[in-house]
Amino acid sequence: MHRRATPTPHPILGLGLLLACALAVVWGFAPRSAAAQQAPLSSEEIQQLSAATLDPQKALTAIPRLRSILASNPEPNYAMFARQLLLRALMVSQAPVAQIIACADTASANLPDDPQARIYFYGELSQYVMYRGGAAKKALEYARHAVESLPKDADPQLVAIAQGTLGRAQLENKDYAGAIATLTRVAATSPDSQRVLSQLGTAYEAVGKADQAIDAYIRSVAVFAGRDSSAAAPLQALYVKRHGSAKGLDARIAAARGASRNGEVFVARRHEQPAPAWSLPTLAGKTVKSADLAGKVVVLDFWGSWCGPCRMELPLFQALYQRYKDRGVAFYGVNWERPGPAEARVKLAKDYMEQNKLSFPVVLDHEQAASTAFGIQAFPTVYLIDKTGMIRFRNVGFSPEIDEILTLQLDSLLK
Repeated sequence: MHRRATPTPHPILGLGLLLACALAVVWGFAPRSAAAQQAPLSSEEIQQLSAATLDPQKALTAIPRLRSILASNPEPNYAMFARQLLLRALMVSQAPVAQIIACADTASANLPDDPQARIYFYGELSQYVMYRGGAAKKALEYARHAVESLPKDADPQLVAIAQGTLGRAQLENKDYAGAIATLTRVAATSPDSQRVLSQLGTAYEAVGKADQAIDAYIRSVAVFAGRDSSAAAPLQALYVKRHGSAKGLDARIAAARGASRNGEVFVARRHEQPAPAWSLPTLAGKTVKSADLAGKVVVLDFWGSWCGPCRMELPLFQALYQRYKDRGVAFYGVNWERPGPAEARVKLAKDYMEQNKLSFPVVLDHEQAASTAFGIQAFPTVYLIDKTGMIRFRNVGFSPEIDEILTLQLDSLLK
């Protein structure tokens, strides 16, 4: 969650937001008259069509039905819903791009006044059209609409999505100066986006700015825990062309990787403030107080057995506990289970620990006293508190590299 990479519009996410808006209207709709208008779709058919448009094969059979509905002059709300379903079906079934563009342009005339939905709608369309190829100018048009939909107080992630899509579309249209300007802005706020950095390198290389291109490519391949290696080949080729050999390249990548790691592990996750006091019961009913842990490094992992990301993270937390429990570090899993009988909530936590062979100490925060004091907004969240009682790091959510991140943070507190 802390990674500052630019999010990419998820396939069908923009249309999903629009369909949710349209569906809310459709459920409460009553037709003016059976004679003047087509009878409304039954809830069962709405569900069937919605599900069908997510499957490539079923979408092919849904398309004629949706076209038939639109041809019958339905009420505006049903027309909006059917048109958005049709667009999704066309995209999922890989229909000709021209058909998708025609449907999208018609659907866009009735978009809801929801900036997030509009940004995802246009951003997804732009990305999709670029992926399919052959309509770069239309992709640029959609990307510009996404940027124009940004409100003044837009969430930084929405800004990154819209601007990142625009930068890529400018690159596709060989507007290299525009792409450099746009992608540079995105990279300033999303310095760990391998995709943006690689595209920035491509734009610089296209205008003959080899040194700037090399810098951008190096930053892309050196992103901490990055998994996108697409910049590696152009980097190698351009570096050798510019310097006559690859000598020195590995050292530059290593230096950039160290800077990226430092930024992600120690800067982005730094959260310096006094740790709140707390007093919570253990699974055995004993009370643990934060005051009892004075002088120790403390690691608190807020989790629940219902939480999918927690389930992925807890085995790593267990391994960390095994490695550091004898080194003056106090570990506690701070458990919160969904509301229910008190005994049942305790049993859920106990059973989960036993079934998954987890042995780190657990305290129960079923009244959410600690969660509120610490300002928990997502599960899991791991806090690292130093020996003086100051929070030093906050890690929100799960990422595959969380074990390495927590290890580096812990080692820094034990020096």
